[in-house]
Amino acid sequence: MRVFVEDNRIKIRREGIFLCLDGSKTGVPPVSNLCKRLHSFIKSQCRSFDIDFKLVLLSWDKELDKIPDEDFLSSKNISKRGRFITPLVEDIFYKLREKKYDLIILSAGKIYDWEDWQDEINTIFNRVHFLNPDDLEQKAPIQLENELIESIFDFKIDKIIISFKDSLCYDFPNGFNLNIEEGKLILTKDFDSRLVNIDLKPCGLKDELQFIVEACNLKTGGYIKNTQPEVISINNRFENKEEQIFLDSIKVYNEKIFEHYCLICQNNHKFTKAFICNRQKSPTRLFATECLIFEEIEAGRKTDSRYVVFRQSEGKLHWQVFGKPVLCLKGKEFIVTPDDGRISYARISDRLEVFELHEIHKGLFYHPDEGIYILTFR
Repeated sequence: MRVFVEDNRIKIRREGIFLCLDGSKTGVPPVSNLCKRLHSFIKSQCRSFDIDFKLVLLSWDKELDKIPDEDFLSSKNISKRGRFITPLVEDIFYKLREKKYDLIILSAGKIYDWEDWQDEINTIFNRVHFLNPDDLEQKAPIQLENELIESIFDFKIDKIIISFKDSLCYDFPNGFNLNIEEGKLILTKDFDSRLVNIDLKPCGLKDELQFIVEACNLKTGGYIKNTQPEVISINNRFENKEEQIFLDSIKVYNEKIFEHYCLICQNNHKFTKAFICNRQKSPTRLFATECLIFEEIEAGRKTDSRYVVFRQSEGKLHWQVFGKPVLCLKGKEFIVTPDDGRISYARISDRLEVFELHEIHKGLFYHPDEGIYILTFR
């Protein structure tokens, strides 16, 4: 598995491929139909999976752009040589980063110096595949391709876990689950793919932020550019009476009074019914069977909205519906709603700090410092 970053897109790919053909005097000529077919198929698969493809020859110390013809083999005396891996190891393989490629060798016989380099080759390459041309010649093209896919291109990404060190990711693709574990924000998603692209926007203190990816029983890391999120705006207003009902409901609940007087119907309500009045005709009634029924909110519930944020400021109450799991309150301070429904407050100072907010009622959380109430749809 390879993990790298381009323009804040984490890319996960299988290892690249080195295809090594046999140009020796007793080998299968690289210009043979078998070699051409093998080369064409493997190269096309690499292109489909967006992975590197390299072509080399036994006993030759340079990469090739295309299958060499007879004139090339004769002019370089390759067709008169035996099968040796030494030139490739010394001039090409030693320069590779470990485990970045698989090596596929098509050889009609023994490589004379293989045992001299076997340990080094197994260290450099992720996997080594030997293909016998006599076996391949006996297979129908479709059978050969299916077997190559099964044995060589069998890599699949099943589940991905992404975590950040001393930073958090506030923008990520749909389908990821967000959780908080040991003070870190963790993203997880199940995949069934041979290549994965993940666009992320993290926020932290440094220009480059460290992340960890776990997939395919492997763990690796990298760095991604820091970004600054947009601060949320909370602009919608209540009718005066509705605002007072909300504030009164919160007040009496905090005072351990679980009923309050409704200004609209002149009756007492239990706290679970504090945001609804059967006689209220406004389309912005707050609660019905513990579900918000603002027209806008109800529409949001059917899409990707997660919660409503109420902000108290200068004696007024504003509200806004949001769908993102992570919202920026100001600077490097965030509301975080993991998939377990527990609301947290995250702050990045010298490090990432995460605090779980107080749940004053089922699904309703309070941030006293910011004067914010958060009501979840989960």
